[in-house]
Amino acid sequence: MARLEYKKSWKGLGSAAAILTLLSACSTAEAPGRDPTSEPPENKTAGMTPVASIPDKDVYLYPDTAKTAILAVGDTRQTMDWRYSTVRGVMPALEIADYDHDGDDELAAVLELGSGTGLLLDELHVVELTGTNGAGERPFADHVFQEEDYLAQLGDALSFEKTEQAGKWLGRIAAGDKKYEVDISAFVDAYGAEAIEEKLGYGAVVYFNAADTGLSLRAAVGLVIDGLAEPQYIGNITAAIRYEAGSFTLGSYAFTAE
Repeated sequence: MARLEYKKSWKGLGSAAAILTLLSACSTAEAPGRDPTSEPPENKTAGMTPVASIPDKDVYLYPDTAKTAILAVGDTRQTMDWRYSTVRGVMPALEIADYDHDGDDELAAVLELGSGTGLLLDELHVVELTGTNGAGERPFADHVFQEEDYLAQLGDALSFEKTEQAGKWLGRIAAGDKKYEVDISAFVDAYGAEAIEEKLGYGAVVYFNAADTGLSLRAAVGLVIDGLAEPQYIGNITAAIRYEAGSFTLGSYAFTAE
């Protein structure tokens, strides 16, 4: 059974994130209230309205520059290298929970990197808050689930093959230890069986979810068809995310057909 792979050449750049960074650089302007000066973060937040918050935990995220935001937890402030706003105006989603089960809460932040034709990409951060005593210039430790990391884990966990059975063409997907079948007859009729490669496309549409019960990923997957620039989406892969000591591990995979 062939491996499920991300085809970088669809986009002409190394990754979906690289494209969204380029789009953001071309279209994102300084928003009202952002102060690009080098003032200490504690001086910048006075009188400002947060863009996201968890009031009962005394957690607030304030606008700064086009590429940074200020995280406030109690009396502690830190400038974060987070793009907090996109053209669609989707603000960060914040959640606090003990994600690594070490007895201390962490802050999870889901940021939308942006969107474009065939692209919609989230970014997941987990922030260790053990430094909230205010010591040092960067009391919080920010860990991001890197794109190359989760794409590699998806590639290891997923596989695809096509087969004809009783006059119908099926796509067989293995996701971890689970197996699924999806009817791809319409695509075979339209493009021919030989044009459909024995691998699927993924990585251009990725969502993260942070809840008090855990972290998860959802990624659109589609058929890779010769002559077409983008995958023809047939469903979504979901996975639970285990966080520990700055590392992220996918598991409990599942596929849902569209």
